[in-house]
Amino acid sequence: MSETHALRNLLTRISQVESVYNKPLERFKAEFEFAVRMPAAKPERREQWEPLLVEAAELVIKGIKEGQADVEQLVSQAEQILEPLGEEAKQYTIY
Repeated sequence: MSETHALRNLLTRISQVESVYNKPLERFKAEFEFAVRMPAAKPERREQWEPLLVEAAELVIKGIKEGQADVEQLVSQAEQILEPLGEEAKQYTIY
């Protein structure tokens, strides 16, 4: 294998590793973007939901800043925090 080919393989592997981190974060970001609109849709639940939104976002941000390697687990924990909103969100259709 030539050195150039080996370097290209390394670049491919870096991209694969990058996707391990980016995919869960992209999923969480999309979920969070939807979830932040839920308190406006259900103002009577605002006091319950806003602290959950803050907690979930801060968990992800703190975990990444502290170098937590298992981003999928971090995002899963944040999704569990947001589960009460998820139940309500299932009643909505996005067009």
